[in-house]
Amino acid sequence: MTITTYTLEWEGITIDIEHNDYWSDFPDLELYVHHIAIKRRDEGQLPMTNTGYISHFMTGKDKMDAMEPYGTAINLVQAWLDETSQSKSWKAYLESQQQLTLF
Repeated sequence: MTITTYTLEWEGITIDIEHNDYWSDFPDLELYVHHIAIKRRDEGQLPMTNTGYISHFMTGKDKMDAMEPYGTAINLVQAWLDETSQSKSWKAYLESQQQLTLF
């Protein structure tokens, strides 16, 4: 088991990524499980989670298959952020952060 940590700067947000490349395996099912924990350093949301934290599991037939086609955890998270940042809910969240509130 190897746990690798990364820091990603995305759209002015600092994100910590922890990748466990051997969370578990299930030989009878031919499954290999990776785990990725994604956490925003400051308070706030990320496009794929309202809490700023998400835990994600991926499976494949072997260690490398689980990460295809991304190659690395940081590439996977970057692609996930880019895709989910196009959602209406993320755009509404960004707009709400620009508005001043009295309460």
